[in-house]
Amino acid sequence: MVEALLFNYSAEYDSGKDQEWSEDEIDDASNFINFFEELPLSRETVSSEDIVTEAEKLREIFTKNIEILKLLITDLNLSGCRLTALPREISSFENLQELDISGNPFEVIPDGVFDFEKLQRLDVASCNLSTIPVDILVLNNLQSLNVSFNPLEPENIEPEVIDFLLKREFIY
Repeated sequence: MVEALLFNYSAEYDSGKDQEWSEDEIDDASNFINFFEELPLSRETVSSEDIVTEAEKLREIFTKNIEILKLLITDLNLSGCRLTALPREISSFENLQELDISGNPFEVIPDGVFDFEKLQRLDVASCNLSTIPVDILVLNNLQSLNVSFNPLEPENIEPEVIDFLLKREFIY
């Protein structure tokens, strides 16, 4: 997971297409990610006191680096979490490109999804969707939408939405 975050961060920074990072931001992100490499991961060698201490360190680091985290997270998987709404905290993940919220009991695609301007892939399979709202049209960067295993009713989908989806990878 840490490697994935670092890779996404590096690829985005190196490409320079989405955002310019200052040297301080690069150092902060590197220090944040390097912290994970220092965590003891073996349960056999870690006492409960060590776990509490490390958890407190993590909380402090997350609190100090939340702005960096918001920039680093590009892929988010919340599938099967029994969500009825999106957690409001993710609304600030401005670089989110892939979102998997499949297997949650949504009857409509949650409003917060339409705020992710950079979203390229959306998976809402196995929810309880009967339609795809016109709001989907604001997702200009959307390349793939998975709505499989939903009780979609084509007569409830506006023609402009169908046109929009035909120009993308649409999994039904």
